Amino acid sequence: MSDVIVEMGRCGLEVVDIENLRRHYALTRDAWAERFEEEWKMIHALDPQRFDERFYRVWRTYLLGCAEMFRSSAGYTHLFQIASIIARLASEDGGMKTDLDERSAHWFLHSTRIMSRLPGNSS
Repeated sequence: MSDVIVEMGRCGLEVVDIENLRRHYALTRDAWAERFEEEWKMIHALDPQRFDERFYRVWRTYLLGCAEMFRSSAGYTHLFQIASIIARLASEDGGMKTDLDERSAHWFLHSTRIMSRLPGNSS
């Protein structure tokens, strides 16, 4: 992770937030597995030779196995979301520089407001 952050800085990006989505992604994989189960008859009907019982077992195992990897307390599998901005867009006092076009400034301010309302985000 530290190597990625260093390279982002070299590319002119300023990291403003990092979140480990590991636990959330386990739930996402559960939902994908559930949808796969619900839609299996339709998938199979598209091409019964290609989407056969073996295909079903492999993909079901993959989806559920990945969910368990992300759920594991061993914590070997992670999914990080790194939010960044172009470093020149932020001023030293934490505000926005005035050289932004109006649309970019609006997007940044709107995103900041949304992020500040998320649970666990006190900034």
